[in-house]
Amino acid sequence: MRRWILIFLALAMLTLGACSKKLPEEMLDAVKPPTVEQADPADTPQDSEPVEPDDEPTADDTAETSEPDTDFLSGEWVSEAPAGAMRVSVDTDGEQIVLRTTRALSKVWISRVAYDEAAEDYVRTERVWWMEQWDADTPLLLVMRAPVEQAELELSWADEFGERERRLIVPVRIFRDGASEESVQLLHYAVPLRAAELTAGAAYHYDLSGSGQKESVTFTQQTGITPMAKLRVTQAGTVYEANMTLLNARCWIADLDGDNVAELYVSGDTVSGGALTYGWQLGETGLESIPIADEIRTQDADGSVCVAGRIEQIDEDGIVYMTDSAELPGGTYTVHAMFYGVGGEFAALDGYWTLEGGEELTLRTALNVTLRDGTQLTLPAGTKLRLTGSDRETMADFETESGVQGTLELEKQRGYDGWYINGKKDAELFS
Repeated sequence: MRRWILIFLALAMLTLGACSKKLPEEMLDAVKPPTVEQADPADTPQDSEPVEPDDEPTADDTAETSEPDTDFLSGEWVSEAPAGAMRVSVDTDGEQIVLRTTRALSKVWISRVAYDEAAEDYVRTERVWWMEQWDADTPLLLVMRAPVEQAELELSWADEFGERERRLIVPVRIFRDGASEESVQLLHYAVPLRAAELTAGAAYHYDLSGSGQKESVTFTQQTGITPMAKLRVTQAGTVYEANMTLLNARCWIADLDGDNVAELYVSGDTVSGGALTYGWQLGETGLESIPIADEIRTQDADGSVCVAGRIEQIDEDGIVYMTDSAELPGGTYTVHAMFYGVGGEFAALDGYWTLEGGEELTLRTALNVTLRDGTQLTLPAGTKLRLTGSDRETMADFETESGVQGTLELEKQRGYDGWYINGKKDAELFS
């Protein structure tokens, strides 16, 4: 899989231990410890007992695609408990670590976690502590045997959509110039964004802007005299829409260009026949068309940029399998090709479409062709062949009934709806 777990901690870390994964040295070396605020020992808090919720928050199945703003969270090592802190005994004894938030968080869990190589994710192994709401003015005092430079604890809470946000709690202690420097990192992480098809009418929540905040996304298909596929994205109360004149539309979310920000792709049939695919990204002005490579770029009747063909599948490596129809010698073919995102642009993998259907062609006259090995051959009149692939513009591969494989040079000329092959109209060349 080409993309791994997000964030600068680069979860392709060092070899995993039984329950932990050590963080990279270069990341740890950049950490500067915060100033420790000492508190009156008389204010030492008492242990708080975990209270199980009636309905345990479910894990967030929505993959995040960017590193969010974590300024509202902070952590530090302390030798004495801050005033008013709520005590969480992860272990019976150990170091004291304080977590703070500048905004209230709801349905908060602290859990033990271990890294699962197969899932490429940290998974919970034990629920340690839960509270309905963590207020901004209440420090959390964790008593724990701190696994320095390792992630064995997770802080999670419900976001505004009721989905889970997660941070790794990573104590860091660095010895530099004979002195110990300590800090606590609260690191965002996420499983890689795998392409997902969106169900029409359902609401989804993804970070489409790279801001770290989720936007609400809905896709709908309207029928009637003018069928319309509609994308609707709500960002901080502002609504952006994109309308496409399509039938039987489907919508995918994927990060094809690998920039850790998801894009939206909508495919469907046109009212005049054929199919189109649109790509959208959330920019400063709303939903904006993604860049499309010149060789596959086209426009719909309204002038919007799109690609001929419809998406059938997007695999875990970001390869897009598309299907279209094409008029070539032999009739109408169903054509299949692969596309992907490269350098921020949507492009054809090789510009080649494999062909299905079409009629068997019989040569009326002899025809000079190029074989697969580059040699020339004259096919005699009466030879039967089928087209197997084409770039839909300049060439088409063929195979004869006897298994000979080669290539025909295609050309379009004004005034003729068909194709020219070696200067001859296809209607005159084949029967």
